[in-house]
Amino acid sequence: MRIYVVTEDRYGENEIVALCSSRDDAQVFLDKGKGNVVGEYELDPPDIDMLRRGYQVWGIVMGRDGTVFEAYDRYDSSDIRDEPEIEMVKRADHGSRLEMRYYLWARSKGEAVYLANEKRAQFIAEGKWPEHS
Repeated sequence: MRIYVVTEDRYGENEIVALCSSRDDAQVFLDKGKGNVVGEYELDPPDIDMLRRGYQVWGIVMGRDGTVFEAYDRYDSSDIRDEPEIEMVKRADHGSRLEMRYYLWARSKGEAVYLANEKRAQFIAEGKWPEHS
């Protein structure tokens, strides 16, 4: 079930004005000047089971040689895909390079890096990651 949160900026703080079960109901508040933003959220999202079991969402950015450029935790699981993305990235400090960006569930940073490295090796073995950019 989706819920719609109507908020209003009051003195630099976002204050909840209303929680509505439909976008139309939330829009009534906006139309009457009783709020300025509507956020849409899932009530009791499926992520709760993973979080209870000790998992969190990790983002791993890795080079073809296994170098970890970034490893960070995040709440949003909407970026999780079955397959990581390989993309050309231009970095001021390193020039251009192909990077693997992978969002996944893991219990720790170490586990996330390990799983991403396994996926990296699989991509290379299957020819999904070109040797040269």
